[in-house]
Amino acid sequence: MAINMKPLIFVSVLVAALAAPTAEAQLLSLIRIQGTVLCTTNATVSIPVAIPPFPGAQVQLRCSGVPVATATTNSTGQFTFFLDPLSTNLASLLGTCNVVVPTPLSTCNIGLPTVGGLLANLVPGLPTTVGNELSIVNLVPAIFQYVQNL
Repeated sequence: MAINMKPLIFVSVLVAALAAPTAEAQLLSLIRIQGTVLCTTNATVSIPVAIPPFPGAQVQLRCSGVPVATATTNSTGQFTFFLDPLSTNLASLLGTCNVVVPTPLSTCNIGLPTVGGLLANLVPGLPTTVGNELSIVNLVPAIFQYVQNL
């Protein structure tokens, strides 16, 4: 009585094919832009005073003047954008993109301007690795500056 080897070969090939992708761990990556928006026109205050955060502010990532992502600050003024590095050019982000807060500063302090907003260039932050499978490229806004005409 002869043994039919076809099922055994099929199962062996199937197991090898399923095991191959797990044998090589692929490194996934993300681009994260995060920062904190403060309720001030002068982010470079030289006197050490407590500047309140700007909660509920709209934050835009603008590249060549066009909004490409939008977030809202939380109660501590923090925001985060996540971008796919496969569809986003890092050099282009650093060269042509800004973080813009178009929400009027008078929203967080009645004594501040009712027109204009805040603008910051992007600068590289420290990279983060989560386990062996996720690499995060961190970008942060440089100093926010008040701009009357956004």
